[in-house]
Amino acid sequence: MKILPFILSALFPPLTASAATLTHGPLVGRPQPDSMRIWVRTSEPCAFRIRTGLAAQVDIYPTLCDLAGLPKPKHLQGRSLKPMLDDPNAKGREIAISTMIATHTKALGHSLRTEAFRYIVWDEGRGGELLYDLRTDPDELHNLAARPMQAERLTRMRNRLAAHLKAIANP
Repeated sequence: MKILPFILSALFPPLTASAATLTHGPLVGRPQPDSMRIWVRTSEPCAFRIRTGLAAQVDIYPTLCDLAGLPKPKHLQGRSLKPMLDDPNAKGREIAISTMIATHTKALGHSLRTEAFRYIVWDEGRGGELLYDLRTDPDELHNLAARPMQAERLTRMRNRLAAHLKAIANP
């Protein structure tokens, strides 16, 4: 993954703004930590700066609009990452939500990620729920969803995800 900035440098001239994403699922049956990455390249010298805040793919278009000085359409769900690019101390999103389809079962999954936890639900709960503490389990190997001491957190994350899915279904 560290080679991508060099590839982008070769493909895009220096006076451009470009973005690339990488998302991948389980490798040898294991989920991968930080399985979604967003790279944004601008024309600034030394433009490759690492920012660790949460972002979502819907943030790419508003970011490119900001970098190009273009107005953003009102209907966009995302927000610009430019503040994070400009200020290394700027915070990212509080949560990042993604949707995926399992290649082998075609089950629909949704993920809600915070700085500390990741919650995943498959097939509206029929395919299971997963909860990982990313501070102690960055490789997502230990599902905490069935642990009684995580019941309140699981409910909060379940409700946040449900509210988000409802909001985007009925804008």
